[in-house]
Amino acid sequence: CFPRPTSLQTRWLSALVTRPLTLEQAFTSTHMILSQLESPASLQMLHAARTVSDVAEKWQRVNTVLIHSTLQVVGQLGFAMDPQGFQKYTEAFAEVIREEREAGQQLQQLVRQKWDVLLKHGYGCGPAPPLSLGQARTIAIDLVDALQVTPNRSH
Repeated sequence: CFPRPTSLQTRWLSALVTRPLTLEQAFTSTHMILSQLESPASLQMLHAARTVSDVAEKWQRVNTVLIHSTLQVVGQLGFAMDPQGFQKYTEAFAEVIREEREAGQQLQQLVRQKWDVLLKHGYGCGPAPPLSLGQARTIAIDLVDALQVTPNRSH
């Protein structure tokens, strides 16, 4: 048969099949990001964003706080503190949510808490109530209908 793998080969193979983010790391990192968002420095930046009247600029400022808070945490997990590290962390986090059904729902609730902080302090509002799929479709259809431009029939 095949020769028995060495301990180095075993560690290398286990690293290949090991998920880049464990369930525990997903929970811990989300709590840490939430703490970063609720820190005095982040809240000050969010409150400053709230005063901006331009929606695009406000969105950019609020997202900057989220990205900065996330990068501070993902660096502690071994991910690079750059756009690629942010993307790899986000992908690994999404994988944990997909694979861990019950725990994934709890993680999604924590993610909602992060957005609640951003909405409250960056925009001065709370989250919108949940919509059913039917309600979302109706709104989308109404928006499309409202944005339809009718041709000028003055001829």
